[in-house]
Amino acid sequence: MLQSVMKDMLTGIYLHGSLAMGCYHPEGSDIDLLIVVKQPLTSTMARTIVERVLEVEQGMEGHRGFEFSVVHEQALRPFQHPLPYELHYSAYHRGRYENEPGYRCGPGVDQDLAAHVMVALERGMCLYGEPLQHFSDPVPREAYVDALIYDIEHAATEIVTEPVYIVLNLCRVLQYLQDGAVSSKREGGQWGIVHVQDIYHGLIKDCLYAYDHGEDQLSLDKEQATSFARYMLTEIHRLIEEQRVDEGEV
Repeated sequence: MLQSVMKDMLTGIYLHGSLAMGCYHPEGSDIDLLIVVKQPLTSTMARTIVERVLEVEQGMEGHRGFEFSVVHEQALRPFQHPLPYELHYSAYHRGRYENEPGYRCGPGVDQDLAAHVMVALERGMCLYGEPLQHFSDPVPREAYVDALIYDIEHAATEIVTEPVYIVLNLCRVLQYLQDGAVSSKREGGQWGIVHVQDIYHGLIKDCLYAYDHGEDQLSLDKEQATSFARYMLTEIHRLIEEQRVDEGEV
């Protein structure tokens, strides 16, 4: 699909996220892609890519669809953080792409992209082109941690409206800081049941069940959920500070 549109300007297409890590559910998961190009996208090319993706999604009934960012290969070596992108597409932007022909998310920079590249390097799949490691530097640890923190900074309030995502995401962030594992949300939740305080095991198990069944909501004790988020954030920031001290950063 994208190869025929982008032709020689396309460097590679890389699958990351839940589908790459074996925990994809069509009703609750995006198909996450990192698309790397050799030159900046024109407005015409960006719109052509979006229109082709919209066409494909129309035949994907029961699926959430795609989320992807297009990045220039020069931003990957040396690795830039926050990472510049040429174009971004997701379900969040789909309505505007459908109804506003001139709309384009990008160019810009995205603090979260360091995490996407890290997962693509560590756990991803090359769908087209050479392996990502051939032209991307490793993601610096501080950039990856910064992206993780950026994604959870509002967890204490967002957990009430997005409990499944927030609970499992907090678990995988803490897992990375403790064990260095780049994990999926499911793997993070499974780790959390073993390593997080017992009083929160029921909440984590409920979120894992919902995640495995493509659900993003569940009935929960809001007070306990907020308590969990605050506890996890405290542990996460404590570990980050300890590791900075150990590395002589402060």
